[in-house]
Amino acid sequence: SGAVLQGDVTVGDGSIIHPLAELRANGGAIVIGANCVVEERVQILSSAGSITSIGDFCHLEVYAVVQPGAQLGRGCLVECRGMVPEGCNLQAGCCVGVGAAAPAAGLTSNVLVYGTVGATRVVENSEAVNVEAVTAQLQASWPLLAK
Repeated sequence: SGAVLQGDVTVGDGSIIHPLAELRANGGAIVIGANCVVEERVQILSSAGSITSIGDFCHLEVYAVVQPGAQLGRGCLVECRGMVPEGCNLQAGCCVGVGAAAPAAGLTSNVLVYGTVGATRVVENSEAVNVEAVTAQLQASWPLLAK
């Protein structure tokens, strides 16, 4: 079955939304930047009066959840079962590790949050590395999409 795009949802050029992803803007808006990858079973939510924003070159892996009003900067990665809570602001190059939750207060640029206790560390050049990885994945997908 296809992806669900409900309500005020905008998807930027070159972005790929996989089947079974759910983008549900319930009275708010969802804005996906250019050249993003949103994998299967990802949930991106927005509620009344909120804007949930995903920056350019972001990658959301299987079962990731982005709650209403969250903001992801350019080149962010949310790994499998990672969660970005309501109103959280992740600046450019942040990574939410497998099964981890970003802190509600958000993260400054190029910070990785990992583990069930939400440990963090700075990762040099994380934004550039994430952008490069998303670009490679998109380039590999384009020939398949053209068929």
